[in-house]
Amino acid sequence: MPVYKLKPACKDYLWGGDRLKKEYHKEFAGERLAETWELSCHPDGPSVIAEGPEAGLTLPQYIEKHGKGVLGSNCQIFQDFPILIKFIDARDDLSIQVHPNNIDALEKEHQYGKTEMWYVLEAEEGAYLYYGFKRPLTQEEYRRRIRDNTLEEVLNAVPVQKGDMFYIPAGTVHAICKGMVIAEIQQNSNVTYRVYDHGRVGAVQIVTVTGQQGRNFGPVRAIMSGQVRTRFPASYRTFAYNEIISLQKRNSLQEVQTWTTNECSPCILPTG
Repeated sequence: MPVYKLKPACKDYLWGGDRLKKEYHKEFAGERLAETWELSCHPDGPSVIAEGPEAGLTLPQYIEKHGKGVLGSNCQIFQDFPILIKFIDARDDLSIQVHPNNIDALEKEHQYGKTEMWYVLEAEEGAYLYYGFKRPLTQEEYRRRIRDNTLEEVLNAVPVQKGDMFYIPAGTVHAICKGMVIAEIQQNSNVTYRVYDHGRVGAVQIVTVTGQQGRNFGPVRAIMSGQVRTRFPASYRTFAYNEIISLQKRNSLQEVQTWTTNECSPCILPTG
């Protein structure tokens, strides 16, 4: 089976920097390069075959031309290519956001939800990210803090360093903050609900999706108990990757816990 080099799709979001061009030698004519989608079949940014007789074909076009057999036997069960891998250069803070699970995304957005995993490639001194809330919030406080620009006061800021890894289940409020380069492995989805964007855009819709999350393990437990845990062995990285793949094998999560109170857990948004 031939091996092809892929050319990534490039994104110039306003918070991006130039490290992917200067340090990772990504080709892009624009001034800033926020993301490169290294392995992608998503219509918002598919990878392109860079060389050889198939050069110029997008990865979805190549798969359609030659059949799913080129992906191996394990991919035959998937309706769509299961994952998306990207590099992210955060010169500035990203929006505070949340991604829906498979159930909500398939119903409302007609694509899969987005559970993701981050591996920190580079981190400046003092870099941190937001992962969940410090404490439970009522819907009223949650909405008020968005209006008053004080939401960050109740977000859980986690210091990061090179080599850290984070597993972000769908439904977890989070944000990548400035001063880091991250490799992200995620479900093949581009659904993002922005909760707060630091005043950079117009009125941000207040997200009131029903809070749901999968099994409560790993860093989620650590964050909820107030014990920040940011380094994981290689076996945990493999486990997180396998969890992302397993989510794509199901159109709905059978082990979802739905929060039915009027409070917000430290990791998810208030229930609707």
